[in-house]
Amino acid sequence: MSGQLVPRPVVEAFIGCFGGTILRDVDALFEDLGFEFDPTAEEHAEQHGRGARRSRADGYITASDLKQPRDADRLLKAISLALADWESAEGGSEWSDLKRLRRNLEVAGFDWDGKTLVRRAGPVPAPFAQRLADLEDVNPPPKVGQVNGRLH
Repeated sequence: MSGQLVPRPVVEAFIGCFGGTILRDVDALFEDLGFEFDPTAEEHAEQHGRGARRSRADGYITASDLKQPRDADRLLKAISLALADWESAEGGSEWSDLKRLRRNLEVAGFDWDGKTLVRRAGPVPAPFAQRLADLEDVNPPPKVGQVNGRLH
């Protein structure tokens, strides 16, 4: 397990959907959400047979650390925004890359309601559960005989 909060098959399927997107729109999506860009990753993707649009998306995503909640959340927001756009553009026919993305999101435990991606409830991973256990309760339980902060 890579420790990524967004599974690699979801990332790859998302990148695959950019084949028909204008480069300017790829940049706008990622830049508007504050993604950094890695030109070396874009070049590497192009050298390995990815087209310009998919390589550009790869350059933005590779620059993120998907082990960090902030970057993973940003990617999920990008997926939500792009999915909404792609679904409105697809009309009645679903193209194979979009179908693959939806399937990978489903397998990874995400629900798509047409506007937002939501992770289905499931067991809390052990490291996260431990971090929760280490948190200090800022609202300690009331003392015996105390109601709303007052002794009775």
